[in-house]
Amino acid sequence: MSETQAKKSDSAKDRVVGATARWSMRLLALIALGVSALLFVIAVTEAKAPGCTGDSPCDAVLSSSWSYWMGVPVSALALANYVVMIVALFQLTSADMTRRRVAWLVLIALSAATAGTAVWMTMVMYSKVHAFCPYCLVAHGCGLLIAGLVAFVAPVGTNLRSSPAFSVRPLPAGVAALVGFVTVGVLIAGQHGPENDEFKPPSIVPVESSAAIRVLKAGTEDAVLDIPFARMTFKISEVPVLGSRSAPHFIVSLFDYTCHHCKIMHGHIGKIRERYGDQLGFVALPVPLSPGCNPSVKVRHEAHQHACTLAGIALRVARASPAVFEQFDDWMFDHKKAPDPKKALWYAEKLVDARELAKPEVKAWSKDQIAQDIRLHHSLSRKSLPVLLIDKPRFSNPKKTEDLFVVIEKTFGIEPVSAETD
Repeated sequence: MSETQAKKSDSAKDRVVGATARWSMRLLALIALGVSALLFVIAVTEAKAPGCTGDSPCDAVLSSSWSYWMGVPVSALALANYVVMIVALFQLTSADMTRRRVAWLVLIALSAATAGTAVWMTMVMYSKVHAFCPYCLVAHGCGLLIAGLVAFVAPVGTNLRSSPAFSVRPLPAGVAALVGFVTVGVLIAGQHGPENDEFKPPSIVPVESSAAIRVLKAGTEDAVLDIPFARMTFKISEVPVLGSRSAPHFIVSLFDYTCHHCKIMHGHIGKIRERYGDQLGFVALPVPLSPGCNPSVKVRHEAHQHACTLAGIALRVARASPAVFEQFDDWMFDHKKAPDPKKALWYAEKLVDARELAKPEVKAWSKDQIAQDIRLHHSLSRKSLPVLLIDKPRFSNPKKTEDLFVVIEKTFGIEPVSAETD
């Protein structure tokens, strides 16, 4: 074979390799785009993806502060990244040489950012959250493969596999890669920033639509909360309550102090109470998301490792001194993440005599109450947290906080005591 024929053969092989790589990158980018879109929908609607129930490693990742950047879902950034990447990928065969060079520089920058982000977020899942999200891993895997293909076929200097007659100068390519890696640094800095946990309220608030909940002898010391579908009753005087125990109406709140979404729900409950005053009370029933005390939870992960202990401390406070439970409950949710048991007990003993908290009958009651709360939660069709049980909800999953006001006012026939709703 002559030298000319060999060069033609190599050129043909390069074109085949380049075309295969381009279509492979397009396919991978489309897959990553689809996964990112799904994760974005989950982030903004508080919906649950298959396999991402309230006690799953997947939910632990998606509900952690690491899934946000300066209050913005990381999936939104990924979505924008892959949209631009796909546009650039389809410009690689443009007849306009300038457009092709720009497309390659954009791809080099984005692939560097994507690879760096994939490595960083995987490290976060391993070392910070101690759980893995399969959807995230699929997207990160696609990103790493795209980055590898870009490095293999990008026509930088003598690396001309994608187009022997076309190249991108090394200096602009290096600058593009540097920009991509700097972007990763910005992401990391934003996740460590002070606004990292300042999330927007959820646009979908879980409301269990089930048989009516009744308050018998409302407004008296003998008031009883009757939950027919669970075949359970709770004496209002004996359970933790936010608001007035003599309120004519009650909503049941099922939550976990280690649950990120429950922290957001706590803020909503505060707004509801401010709006309706003593017309409405909340029965606060902690449901620990830990297999240590909750047999319905099958997966153990670090985010909820102290859930049982924290719930027990809160209930002991509620039992020993009901008047200070609300203060303790607010304090528990006033942290970026749940305090450890030692700190929680320290604060509890500031509010209540330590001897009262340590009484065997108080500890026994808190243990029994947790078991009842878990049984109530297990009876629901919705197994995630948080959950609000309203007397006669007209619908589930309101799209915004104000929808809860509508449900409450229609259900209980009450009006705001304050015009302030924001």
